[in-house]
Amino acid sequence: MDFRVHVQNPDKLSQTAADALLVVLWGDLKKQRVDAPVAGLLADALAAGDLQAKAGRALYLHRPAGVKAKRLVFAVAADGGAKAVRAAVAAALGGLKGLGAKQLAVGLSGGALDIVSVAGQGTRLRAVVPAEI
Repeated sequence: MDFRVHVQNPDKLSQTAADALLVVLWGDLKKQRVDAPVAGLLADALAAGDLQAKAGRALYLHRPAGVKAKRLVFAVAADGGAKAVRAAVAAALGGLKGLGAKQLAVGLSGGALDIVSVAGQGTRLRAVVPAEI
């Protein structure tokens, strides 16, 4: 597995080039640090009841409008701790398995992060974290 950390401004999350963009959320889902296209998709999903603020929940969107990645997944973590974030990423990866994504970018929008440890095979994983971390 090729793992890279790419520090990027959360205001440009939708411009992340990857086959799939996984956005890990925690805290108040209505107050996440994401750019307008991702925030709009998240707000729509919350309003429709497609995504709930419960740890372990995830939502897959195919070819989301305004997002460079072909696939967007929102995953809800219990908190910003390494164990909770890792569990959310692992749960979301189960939904992406077998869909042909070769590059996965992981965006962390809930706040500060200790560390993310994800195991995979044959997938390039890139963590996108807010610039001030």
